[in-house]
Amino acid sequence: MADSDIDDLEILQQNRHIVNVPRVFRIQFDPFDAYSGDEFLQRFRFSKKGVHNLETLLHDELQLVNRSHNITAMQQILLTLRFLATGSFQIVCADLTSVSLASANRAIWRTTLAIAARHRQYIKFPSGDEIDRTKQNFFIYSEFPGVVGAIDCTHVAIINPGGYNAEIYRNRKGYHSINVQMVCDVNLNITNMVIRWPGSTHDSRIFDNSRLRTKFEDGHVTGLLLDDGGYACRYYLMTPFTDPQTPAERRYNFCHKRGRSSIERMFGVWKRRFPCLHFGIRMKLQRTLVVISAAAVLYQLLKLWNVPEPEYEGDNEDDNNDDNDDDAPNLYLPPLGEAVNRRADIRGQTRKRAIVEDCFTN
Repeated sequence: MADSDIDDLEILQQNRHIVNVPRVFRIQFDPFDAYSGDEFLQRFRFSKKGVHNLETLLHDELQLVNRSHNITAMQQILLTLRFLATGSFQIVCADLTSVSLASANRAIWRTTLAIAARHRQYIKFPSGDEIDRTKQNFFIYSEFPGVVGAIDCTHVAIINPGGYNAEIYRNRKGYHSINVQMVCDVNLNITNMVIRWPGSTHDSRIFDNSRLRTKFEDGHVTGLLLDDGGYACRYYLMTPFTDPQTPAERRYNFCHKRGRSSIERMFGVWKRRFPCLHFGIRMKLQRTLVVISAAAVLYQLLKLWNVPEPEYEGDNEDDNNDDNDDDAPNLYLPPLGEAVNRRADIRGQTRKRAIVEDCFTN
């Protein structure tokens, strides 16, 4: 290098202005001391004891090492619960918990990923003796025989994902969503879920491509599912009569509706627990799917730990009305381009008539 080049470099270094951005250490806010038990439950959806149980469950995955001024596992959990419980922007949750937006984004993603990874542990379809207990509980509640679950779909609002396929996420109500299929028991426990389909997908297509259908048709699961008529009637999937003519058919519909109400009530409780599912999740699409799965696992933990529901302020009282199709015709319309399995439909109608004659005629 020539001497003139060295001189030029020295001049540039002397004239360079180095701006040092001071590191800001925010005062950490402790909600355990600031809020009473009811106030804490309303803001985080978990009791103080429940949050400590969550920390014990997730501590090893959330604990950060070899970094100064880490966000602790407890802080990450509280930040994530606040995000799920409010449905607000991540920057708002970051300000409420006194962390930067980048730290909040990483903490929410890390925590929801760790929670969602446990879905097989907490969301399981009944088997063995559990199936018999589930059938008995449904019969005690609705007087409908042989029911192992109520099935339906609900829409979880998302932001426009963009790209060439953005419009397939626009549902029949005009907003972008994920069409989530779930099955629950009479105690409102989630026993099966499918979260990967866009909002424009018909409910029947989701079920036809699910593992649950395969289990029923292969005989691995015995029993009945109750749905609202958005699916084809099969020998394991009972639909209501669209125009009941006899007292037995009306009795069938009454008991069917009572049993199927479990899934509607479950959706209502789930979305009240975590309003972000109702107001919309403002994340990238792949992260949105993980957040929905994590919310389902957290719902199951709330049920398992008997955490009471908080008192709601009425900001999302109509959340369960989004999926109420009682005003719509109760007809099955096969998805475009898909053939209806007529053999399964005939077997379903035959079994449906047999149930009416055996259980609802007298």
